[in-house]
Amino acid sequence: LYHPPSPIFSRPLLQEQTAEAYIAAWRERVAYLHELADAAAMDLANAGTLWYRDGRLEEARAAYREACSLAPENPLYRVRKGQLLEEAREPVHALEAYGHALRLQSFLPDTAGRMDALFEATGEHARQQAFWSEVFRIHPESWFVGMRLGTLLEENGEYAEAVGAYLLVHERHPDHPDTRLALARCWGRSGRAAEAVDLLDETVEFRPEYRALAIAHLESLGEYLNERHDPAGAESVFSKLADLEPENPLWWMRLGNVQTQNGKPDDALRSYERALEIADEADAGLIAEIQGGIRKVSAPVPEE
Repeated sequence: LYHPPSPIFSRPLLQEQTAEAYIAAWRERVAYLHELADAAAMDLANAGTLWYRDGRLEEARAAYREACSLAPENPLYRVRKGQLLEEAREPVHALEAYGHALRLQSFLPDTAGRMDALFEATGEHARQQAFWSEVFRIHPESWFVGMRLGTLLEENGEYAEAVGAYLLVHERHPDHPDTRLALARCWGRSGRAAEAVDLLDETVEFRPEYRALAIAHLESLGEYLNERHDPAGAESVFSKLADLEPENPLWWMRLGNVQTQNGKPDDALRSYERALEIADEADAGLIAEIQGGIRKVSAPVPEE
């Protein structure tokens, strides 16, 4: 099934016998010397894996149950038990074992991925969200869990709730640029575009290597706001983009577009003229689009 935790335990330590007798033998030894509990748990887990490979499923289950009982604070045995149950096509019990492991230790990326895949396969999205909320309450310091919860909420379109998770992560890990990007994304999609723009602007200054990602996030936000008929918010975004990349004609043209929507023809004309000034002469399509914007704002207003 899975590799034993140590080469020393590649075979059972005690004489091979029935699972019931094998477990009883370890219980007797641990009762005599409790310090053997960790070694017993590791050996029993390894024996369980070997028994599973031999088709002795119920004996493997018993071995893993005993390993978990002997080392209740060690997530390893819960993980391996979950893997066994997942291979045995028992997703409900596998989820239980994986969940116990993640409550004990939050940073288990492979286990978290397996758990989310099982939630997805079983369609238990509400339970998935409740689980990660619980683990985040247990481990509020965990960047990994907080970001996983925020991502889940964001993917479900629950942007305001995702902001709550990302904010808690940001407060504990203020220098992490990925958290800044995620928080800005959800701020921008929950009616707080100005805060999103400020945070992305700070991120460009704070982490220059994230400049391209921050600019991509700003562009996405500007398009999102424009599609949702918020040209005022979109104007603030494209204005920031033009400020960050003043030699990019695309930002000036898009700024002109939203200024036109906002009833600011004079500002729009200045933006279009700047875009035309720096546009590549070979980009005929862009130039034609800019000139179309200029004609639109320069056209005389019809008399009533």
